[in-house]
Amino acid sequence: METKAFRSAGLETVALAGHPEGNPEDARSRENLLSKCARLDDQGIRVEIVTQWSFSPEKVDAYLEGLHKDGITIPVRVGVPGPANMKTLIKYAKICGVSASATAIRKQGLNMGKLLVSNKPDPFIAEVGNTAHFHLYPFGGLEKCAAWLKSRQAGTGRRSAA
Repeated sequence: METKAFRSAGLETVALAGHPEGNPEDARSRENLLSKCARLDDQGIRVEIVTQWSFSPEKVDAYLEGLHKDGITIPVRVGVPGPANMKTLIKYAKICGVSASATAIRKQGLNMGKLLVSNKPDPFIAEVGNTAHFHLYPFGGLEKCAAWLKSRQAGTGRRSAA
């Protein structure tokens, strides 16, 4: 960002990673995000934030509220796992460092049948209160995500997923 390589490459928009559950590799992830936003803004580049996915609407809401308090008004797309079974989600949670995976296991119980049932993002989306935009991670496969998105088209259209 300091070299202005994005501007030199002709990029007009850059999406930065947001971490509602924190970033174990970067203890100052919030400060670094704010600094990156400012640098890109100074170069005339539009900025968006795409968050890691989470099992915790409460953490996402707190994160979004914190961004708002910090004066961040740029678009934020909240990461949400697309339709997938719990076993798959738990596997990705461990890989991605999503800390709520143990909580999700407790909520689902250790019933193996429940671990194989396909979970959809609807309850999570309904609980996140401060945003209207989501980024869908297709952990259960693109076909399942496309079918889920198509089924939502008949809904109110109040919220969007990209």
